[in-house]
Order: sequence, then structure tokens, then C-alpha cells
Amino acid sequence: MILALLADPPARAAFEPVPQSPWLAAGPASALFARTPFISIENPALAGLLDGFFVSAQAARPFGLDELDRGGIICGLPFESFRLCGAVLASGGSGYGEFTATLPAAARITPDILAGIAPSFHHLSIDGYGSGSGFSIDCGFLARPVRGAFLQAGVHGLARTDIGSTRDPATPRRLSVSAGVWPVERAGLAVGASRQEGLGTELSAAAFYFPAGGLGLQLSFLTDPARFGAAITMGIPGVDLLYGYTEHPDLRGTHSFELCTGNPVSPPEPVTREAPPAASAPAVNGPVDINTAGIDELCTLPGIGPAKAEAIIRWREAHGPFSTPADLSAVPGIGEAMVESLGESITTR
Repeated sequence: MILALLADPPARAAFEPVPQSPWLAAGPASALFARTPFISIENPALAGLLDGFFVSAQAARPFGLDELDRGGIICGLPFESFRLCGAVLASGGSGYGEFTATLPAAARITPDILAGIAPSFHHLSIDGYGSGSGFSIDCGFLARPVRGAFLQAGVHGLARTDIGSTRDPATPRRLSVSAGVWPVERAGLAVGASRQEGLGTELSAAAFYFPAGGLGLQLSFLTDPARFGAAITMGIPGVDLLYGYTEHPDLRGTHSFELCTGNPVSPPEPVTREAPPAASAPAVNGPVDINTAGIDELCTLPGIGPAKAEAIIRWREAHGPFSTPADLSAVPGIGEAMVESLGESITTR
């Protein structure tokens, strides 16, 4: 896939990609750690990072042009062995319309590798050009080679039909790769590269910071041409509000908004974990009740830091109390291996 990025794919279509979420302005770079379920549109394997049932809706005005107004809605359903999302995306104004329906699905191949696939239906209508429909398939994977480090790669339009009588493809083919690191509990960095047929190779970078609770910040950069973006998310248990702005050197800026219910994405496990201050950690006699414990008490458990403790609390607020200690493995970032290592140090009452 990296070699393919350096080659010149057939230029059968050329549309500048527009982010599907305020937190996806840097494309493959921002998708690694973005706090939005629309990451599964960027790479279907990232659907495996989503948890529980959720619904998210977004709206944007790309480049300040009302003719390009776009919106989308996505929902997710968890299954025991895989995650499935369903999304509808629409854009356009008078004389132009574009519609896509897609079903990203992901499964865990190994504890550290996710693979995904997304079949999609596309419809395009342009005055003077005509209209038509077609299908495509995207695929991708996500890997964690070491704790706190992540790699992802995806192909949009891996397989596709033609659309309309012009025999243009239903969607442009695009290859993307990115790598990122989450060095501490609340901050991460990622870089990426993508190439869409008809366009040159695009480089991207993104920085993330979550100062507290449901507040998150992101700065992004893409080239060429050079574009800068900023995004913020503000959340309470069960609801996140996202806003993003991206500037363009030749066009007006893009404003985008998103409202998500369900809090489906949690911060990843960092390279290192800051232990809570000894003075603030309460004395714990016997196993920790994961249904009632607060952040400080959860942080006394081995391998559980503030980010994971917050993820546990957000999960039980969204889904209700854990029935058994084994149910803790359903929390993003906490797998069966960690639950086994906790053993008799956790309980449910």
C-alpha cells in the first residue's frame, strides 16, 4: 500500500475529499484518535474501536459554499464478535446532489489487529451531466505493534462499479496510511499520507489533547496546499458536541458540527501511565466493586489509569451496571487478558 501511494494511479476522477466530521480534518492522521464514530468512514477497521449503541449526526458547509452543504448520520450496533455501523451521507444543492449509504463492519483478528470492510451504494446527479448509481467496497486494518502505538491503512474504492453513462467510477480510489502514538494519558500525535486518483500525495498531521472529562482539542495540518484546522469536543455522559473549522488558502473556511449520543469512543491505552498520587488513593480493603468505584479507587487496580477509569465509568453510565467482572472486557481499551490479570481484585455487587 505504501508503494501504491508513490505510484500514479489512473486519473479517472478527481474530487478533493471533504471531512465527514469536525474531528477528521486531517484525514488518515486524525482518524486514529478522533472522538467520533465517523472514523469508520475513513477506515472501516476503525469501527472495531466503537462500543455500544450510538447515533451521531453531522452537518458542514465546505469552503463556505451553500451549494456543497452536506450532512450525515451514523449509528452503531455491537455484536459479540464484530462491530457494525450504518451511515447515510448526503450533499449538494440546486443542480447537484450526491448520496451515499454505507455499512462499515470490523472484527478483531488478534488482540492487536482489527480488519474491516464497508460495502457502499452511491448516487450522483448533476444538471447537464446526468445521474447514475453505483457500488463500491472499502477495506482497511488497524494494528497496535506495541502499547500506545498504532498503525492503520485503508483503501477506498478497492472494488467499484461505473456510475452513469459516462463510465466514471462510483467513487474515486484512495489509499491511506497513518501512524500515531499516545505517549501519556491525555495526549497523542499522528501523521499520515493518502493518495486519491487524480490528485497528488497528501501528507497530514494531527495533535490531540484531552485536558479533563469530556473536553477535547485537536489541531490538524494537511499539504499540499497547506491547510490548517482546529476542533473541539465538549461532552457530558451520553452526549458529545463537536465543532471544527478548517481554513483553505484559495477558498473560504469550512465550518462543521456534530452531535453524538452514546459516547462510543474512548481514549487509547497510553505508552506510559501516571500512577495516582498515593495521598489521593483511598485505602481499599478487599476487591474493588466496578459498579460503584470512582476514578481514584479504580486507579488502584493494576493497569488501570485515569483514562481507563473514565472509560469504565462512562460505559456503566451508558449501559448500566456490570453483571459480572468478566463484562469489564466490553469497555474499550480493556480486553479479556486484562480482566483475567485483575482476577479477584474486582467484583460486582
